[in-house]
Order: sequence, then C-alpha cells, then structure tokens
Amino acid sequence: MLHKNPSRTELTARAVAAVVSIAATHDVKVNAPRILADAYSVRIHLHPAPIVARVSTLTTLLRSPIKSWLARELSVVEFLALRGAPVIPPSDLLPAVVHQHDGLFMTFWHYVQPTSDAVPNSETAGQMLAELHAALRDYPGDLPLLAPALNDIPQGLKRLKQIGNILPSSDLTLLQSAYCPNSTKLITSNPYMAMQMVQI
Repeated sequence: MLHKNPSRTELTARAVAAVVSIAATHDVKVNAPRILADAYSVRIHLHPAPIVARVSTLTTLLRSPIKSWLARELSVVEFLALRGAPVIPPSDLLPAVVHQHDGLFMTFWHYVQPTSDAVPNSETAGQMLAELHAALRDYPGDLPLLAPALNDIPQGLKRLKQIGNILPSSDLTLLQSAYCPNSTKLITSNPYMAMQMVQI
C-alpha cells in the first residue's frame, strides 16, 4: 500500500530504490538507474543491464487492484511475443511476474535502444492496433473493453483532488476544466491516443 499522502518526488525516489532492491535479489547489478519517463508510472532503465522497470505510482489511483492489471499486461504481451507480434517482451533476467517492494508494484521489461523519437501518424497507429487485435483473437484470457481506460479520467481527477499534494492546484484545475464526458469520441477517433491510454 502506498504511504499516506506521498509527494511526487518521494514516489519517484521510492520507485528507483524499489527496482534497484528487486534487481539485487536476482543478481542484476545496477550502476546508474536512469529515469526514462515519469508520468502515471515511472519507467527506469537499470543501466547497464538491458532492463526497463515499470513502477506503478499514480496508476494505482486509477486502476485497482493494480496487481491484476499488471498481471494481465504481462500475460497479453507474452502471448503476442510468442506469435511474433511487434511487442517488447518482459525481461528474461528476472521472473516475468508482478513484483512488489515498499508498497509499490512493478514489472520488468527488455530494454530496446530507441531508434527514433518520431510519433507515428494516426494511419500507422491504426494499422498497428488492427494487427494486434487480429493477433489477440485467440487469446484465452479476459480482455476489458476500452471503457475502463476511459473511466480512468474522472476517477483520476477525483482521487487527485482527494489526495491534494500530487499536482499543483493550478494543474488540477486545468485538467478538470479540460475534461469532457464525451472524451470517448476523441479517443476512439484517434487510434494513437487509444494506444497511449492503454500504455499508462
């Protein structure tokens, strides 16, 4: 369970410490952990190991129980990887399960060196999404509809307001004013946005 009213800085520092600790228990040496992204989750390259850790920090405010969400993600990606789909697989240097440390849940993935920072256009993203849907037709587990991801928005705003110290009040006010209950139309009309919602 997350500590009561943690600050964003504290969450990030705990995330880094947590992944280094888990890595050490599996004999993975981390000389210089590098934060690749810090949004709803913290993504950390465990340099020099070819591993990226994804630690759920703010994601736990939106999706509960977070462990089942992460376990499903691992299951889906492993299924796709076995079928040759263009996905980044879990790391083979640690068990491909949901790990927990200091109240934080995390997964570990194979690190792939970026080749470009270009964002794919809607046509390319839509084609990739369609190919993944086709590959998932035989997936034996349950897959939620896009609706749960869309529900993250109002739930997240509610929780952020309750906690009070994760975002500046000005940022929260901006998010509340920008939110539209008809966001479904925006997301379903933009395949790239839909993919981003799934990845948080």
